[in-house]
Amino acid sequence: MATIREGELLRLEFRESTTSPTPTVGRGKGLLQANIGVVPSKVAGDFETFCRLNYGPLALIYRSHTGETGAPKLAQNSDIRTDLPMYNKLLKGEVVSSPRSLIDEPWEDMVTFYFGCSFSFEEALANKGIKSRNVKEGKNVSMYTTSIELHPVGLFGGNMVVSMQPMKISDLLEVVTISSRFPSCHGGPVHIGDPKRIGILNLDDVPYGDRSEVKEGEVPVFWACGVTALKTLTSAKLDRCFTHRPGHMYISDIPSSQWDGNVQVPPLDVIPVTGTFYSVLSSEVLKKLTRLESLILKDPGKRGVSDLFIKGDFTKAVLGLSHSKMIAITTGFPVFFDELQKEETDGLPGALAMLQALTANGSTVHLICDDRTAVLTKGCLKHYCAIGAVTPEQFALTRVLGYSEVKGIFKPSLYDCFVAIERSGIAADGRHYTMKGVDVSSHCDPIDDIYQASKDYDGCITIGIGDGGNELGMGKVYNKVVDHIEKGGLIGCKVAADLAILSGVCNWAGCAVAAGLYAVSQCTLHWRYRNHAIGQPTPLDLPLDAFVPTDEQTSSLLGFLNEQGVRDGRTGNLDKSVDSVALQDQLTVIKEIRELVRK
Repeated sequence: MATIREGELLRLEFRESTTSPTPTVGRGKGLLQANIGVVPSKVAGDFETFCRLNYGPLALIYRSHTGETGAPKLAQNSDIRTDLPMYNKLLKGEVVSSPRSLIDEPWEDMVTFYFGCSFSFEEALANKGIKSRNVKEGKNVSMYTTSIELHPVGLFGGNMVVSMQPMKISDLLEVVTISSRFPSCHGGPVHIGDPKRIGILNLDDVPYGDRSEVKEGEVPVFWACGVTALKTLTSAKLDRCFTHRPGHMYISDIPSSQWDGNVQVPPLDVIPVTGTFYSVLSSEVLKKLTRLESLILKDPGKRGVSDLFIKGDFTKAVLGLSHSKMIAITTGFPVFFDELQKEETDGLPGALAMLQALTANGSTVHLICDDRTAVLTKGCLKHYCAIGAVTPEQFALTRVLGYSEVKGIFKPSLYDCFVAIERSGIAADGRHYTMKGVDVSSHCDPIDDIYQASKDYDGCITIGIGDGGNELGMGKVYNKVVDHIEKGGLIGCKVAADLAILSGVCNWAGCAVAAGLYAVSQCTLHWRYRNHAIGQPTPLDLPLDAFVPTDEQTSSLLGFLNEQGVRDGRTGNLDKSVDSVALQDQLTVIKEIRELVRK
C-alpha cells in the first residue's frame, strides 16, 4: 500500500479543511514551497519574461500549460485550485475576495506560475540553530513594499516586495551562505540592515503578514518575496487573475535540498559598510581589496601615512560606492600662488579614475570643484573622454559643478555617496592649510559645508581620501594626524568622513578604488546582492580598461594638465610627475594595482 507523502497530506488537509486557514510557515518542513500567480494565456508570455528578468522575487520553478491544474514536476495528485490554504482573486487590479478554493472558477484559458518561497530553507537554517522569529512565535513572516524597481515587461512592472527576518549579527554569514544555496527559493538576501535604503520607512508598519521585533544585537535581513506577484498583478489591472494569499503557500512533494541540491556557494563575507548597512562579497574578491588597501600605503614623501591608516575602510568605501547610484566627487587643493594654475597634479587624475569606474558601473557622478577651477575641471573631463577613458555614454552620466552651481541644487539627500579626494579640508581654527602650514583659505570655496551636510544625512556615505591629514574627511583620523604629522595640530582637517582612505599619493588611491570597483563588479555574489536579484543574473563581462585608465591615458591626462599650467605639488615642476614621483614610477604602481584585480 502506497504511503501518503507529507506534502500530499498537507494539500489534502487544505483542500478539505473547514477550520480557519493559517499560513504555511513552519509546515511541510524541508519541502519546496511555492508562491503562485495565475494569469490569462494571452499575457502569459510577457509574464514569463517578466519573471525571468526579476528572478529574485519571481524565482520561476514551474509554468503550467494553459488550463492545466496540476504541477507534475512538483507534486502528484495536485490541483492548484484547491491545494492552498487561501487565495486572492483580482478583478481589474482589485482584490475582490480571498477564497478558500478556486474550483468554481473558469480555468480553460488560465496559466499558473509557481515561484519558489523562502519558507523552503527554514529547515536548513534551523539545522544550524537559526530558527526564524516568526516560526518560534507562530506568526506569519513580515512583508514590505520597497523602493526597488522591477524590470518592466509589457503590462507588468512595479516595485519589489520583500520579507524580513530579524537575525543576530553573529549569524549573518551562516544565514547568507545557507539561503544562497537555494536560488529557486529567492536565494540569498537582497538587503541587510537599514530599511530606509530600500524605501521602508517604518518596520512597525507591516502591509503583509505580522510584525517581528528587531532586538538588540540583531539586524533586519530582507529577502525577495513572491508577494511581488500580487503587487505586480494589482498594477497590471488584468480582467481576472489570482495569487496565493500572502503566507499561504503551495507545498510540493519535493525536498528543497533535492531541488537546489547541487548549488555550490563560494566562501563569502558579510561586511558592515556602515553601522547600519551591510554588503556581501566573495572571500576571494575581499582578499584582492585588502591587498589594494596595503599597496597604496607606499609612502614616497615619507609623511607617515601608514600611521593614519584605518584597516578595512578601503573595502567598505569600494562597497559603498558600488551600491550608490548618485555620487559626488570633490577635489582641489591650491598650493601655488603665481601666474600659473594654483592646482597640483595630484587629485584630479584620481577623481577621474573613480568617475570612469563608477560610470562604467552605471552610476551618475557629479564632479564638484571651486568656482575658480570649473573651466579646468570641465576641460580635463572632456579630454578624458576624447582619449577614450570615458565613453560618450559614460560622459552623459557626468556633470562638472562649481561651488556656486552645486549650492543652487544641493540638498542633503541628493547624493548616496560623497567622496573627497585630495581636497583641502577645514582645520580646527576654521582655516585651510597646505602641509607647510600656508593658509590657502581665500582660494577655497566652502565645499566642506555641503560635504558635512551630506554626512549628517542618514542615507549618504562620506569618503575621504588623503595623503597627509589636511584633506577633507581626514577628521576621522585627526588625533593621529596631531600625533604623527608635522604641524598636524595646525593643518589637520577636522571634518570627519564615515570612511577614510590613506595613500602615499591620492591618485593611486583613486586608481585603486577604480580597480576595486572592477573587482566587485565581476563578483557574482555581490552583483546579485547589489542589483537586488533583478535583471541579468551574472556580471557584465567588461574589460579592466573600462574601469582603470591605461598607461597612455594616464600620461595623456598629466600632459594635458601641464598644458593648463598644473604642476607637481612638491617640486613645482611643470612635468608629469606627481608629488615628486616620476611618471614611470607612477605607472609601475598603477600596473601593480591593475595586476591585483586582473582575472
